[in-house]
Amino acid sequence: MKTTTRICLLIIMTGIINGHCFARHGGKEGYTTAFGLRGGPLYGLTLKYFMVPNNALEFIVGQE
Repeated sequence: MKTTTRICLLIIMTGIINGHCFARHGGKEGYTTAFGLRGGPLYGLTLKYFMVPNNALEFIVGQE
């Protein structure tokens, strides 16, 4: 496996772990706020906030 492939895999896994670690759990309803990293062609940051159980706002800041 090439070094660049290993680095990309490490970045993706770090993003998944960070996204899970920054999620705040709101009791029975699940999480209310989550923060994560995006990887791929459009990389950047995401923020998702549930106002009520079925409605959420999601903000994505990215760059190609």
